[in-house]
Amino acid sequence: MGTVVMHNVVSVDGFIADEKDDIGPLFEWYGNGEVEGVAEAIAKAQELAGDRVVGVAAGDAGGQALALGLVDEVAMDVVPVVFGKGKRYFGSVDSQYLLEEPHVVIQSDRVLHLRYKVRR
Repeated sequence: MGTVVMHNVVSVDGFIADEKDDIGPLFEWYGNGEVEGVAEAIAKAQELAGDRVVGVAAGDAGGQALALGLVDEVAMDVVPVVFGKGKRYFGSVDSQYLLEEPHVVIQSDRVLHLRYKVRR
């Protein structure tokens, strides 16, 4: 089966949107909605993808997938902006999850691309 990667752009203080759910400057270089049935959606995506990568948006959907143990890797595109308040990258997850050291670190123009394996 293919790898499941949770991914989204994130501010340096850990937000994927401001307190009004606006993505503002995060996507100047590049939404989230209500999601139900995360496990079923990922299972279907994996079935269709075969050995290819399945992407899961960060936020509430990604946080649910992480909590269910369905995320293999976490990818972040960190942008140099500070929101202070807003929608968090991992949604409302309230448990601790450990990630390995980043195995991808790419610095680009106004964005830092990071990728971590989820420690099992």
